[in-house]
Amino acid sequence: MSTIIVFPSARKTRPLASLMWERTLQDLIRGLRANKKDEAKFIAQAVDEIRREIKNKDMELKAGAVLKLTYVSHSASQKSTFLNCDYRS
Repeated sequence: MSTIIVFPSARKTRPLASLMWERTLQDLIRGLRANKKDEAKFIAQAVDEIRREIKNKDMELKAGAVLKLTYVSHSASQKSTFLNCDYRS
């Protein structure tokens, strides 16, 4: 039997097991900074997790997934913009 945690703000109950493996935006940022050498692999794993979270019926989990996806896509676009800049002007 799993433990149920009640969040006062949302008035929803979520099983403890779903909270244990859920990575927050802050965890994602820390992971990106810690995996500089193998960043592409880390991002691929994170996007797979985000896909699973978006398919979930829990709206809180979906909202967190959208935040993470926004951060990953924004940082990727910033990197490509930075790499494509012409500094010879």
